[in-house]
Amino acid sequence: MASRLIKEDALIRKDRFKRAGALSFCQLIANPFFMLTIGDETDEARQTLTQELHTLGASVDMELRERITNIHSNANALESQSKTVRNRTAALGKTTRQWSGMADGARTKLKVCF
Repeated sequence: MASRLIKEDALIRKDRFKRAGALSFCQLIANPFFMLTIGDETDEARQTLTQELHTLGASVDMELRERITNIHSNANALESQSKTVRNRTAALGKTTRQWSGMADGARTKLKVCF
């Protein structure tokens, strides 16, 4: 969007220079307010460009804020899932140790019987 505005501004400026070059000194004397009109157009173009850049900045800022919010919510979800996995892994380790103890006890009893 900004590049489009810059290109349009360059084309407007080029057109103004062409028109200014085509005017003779007599035409400038006949219309002394011509130079004021060019200044007003420049101010208007500057204001328009500034407004567009502010709008563009606000738009980009809004998109970035949405992405940051999404990243933070995803980070919270990942942390929660990670905590759940750690707890379940610890529980699985405890169950594995219990079963291992039962298997060792059963093996010992089988050895005694035979």
